[in-house]
Amino acid sequence: MENEFGKFIRNKRKDKNITLTQLAMKTGLSQPYLSQIENGKRDTPRPDIINKIASALGIDSIQLMVKAVSVSGYAPEFEDLMKEEKKLVEEKDIMYQLKNNDRVYLDGNLLKDRERQMIIEYLKLFSEIINKEN
Repeated sequence: MENEFGKFIRNKRKDKNITLTQLAMKTGLSQPYLSQIENGKRDTPRPDIINKIASALGIDSIQLMVKAVSVSGYAPEFEDLMKEEKKLVEEKDIMYQLKNNDRVYLDGNLLKDRERQMIIEYLKLFSEIINKEN
């Protein structure tokens, strides 16, 4: 009984040309366990297992958490973890820093308000172009 979460992991693994055995070695999880996840014979794994899989596949753990929650339904432990993860990502986000921190440096030089605003506008434009291409 295959599920969307398992299919998603299998597709990402194959996209990266990683065998199930290699994924097992990278995660420290057993190959049969990972196979069962991919084939939908196991419930959606705990958040710590999802983080291991995401790391081994070189994908964003939030992306994998969202996929897990969307296919398995509501899980309270995911909600808390995702809130914390989202907060950490936001704090590292370039736009967040440019908008909320008046002491942003570029090549060792403090950016002026106008320079920060121009960078924000360029990043928005660049992001729109990238999104249209994808």
